[in-house]
Amino acid sequence: MEKKAWLELLMDFYGQTLTERQRRAVEAYCGEDYSLSEIAQSEGISRQGVRDALVRAEKSLTAMEDQLQIVTRYLALKNGLQQVCKDLDAKHCQEQAAQIRQLLARWEGQ
Repeated sequence: MEKKAWLELLMDFYGQTLTERQRRAVEAYCGEDYSLSEIAQSEGISRQGVRDALVRAEKSLTAMEDQLQIVTRYLALKNGLQQVCKDLDAKHCQEQAAQIRQLLARWEGQ
């Protein structure tokens, strides 16, 4: 998984543990695809300050995941359910597969 996508996923689960500055920096960098210079200008801090905030945020988010493994378990469950859907499709059980896909879509939309 791409680094920015992984950070966004970690943010979904652990973002509230970051400082406000770290959270804004990660959201701008990953979610809005801003450069470090653009974030620095909008936040009124140096480019190095933005980089430091991103590095600290990534370390904090990664440490949380290393301890709790919530994102890893979420991805394993999601992949397992997607495989169940493929197996159901192969057995011509499209209605059941569609129900699981609807649940997955609702779950991801939260």
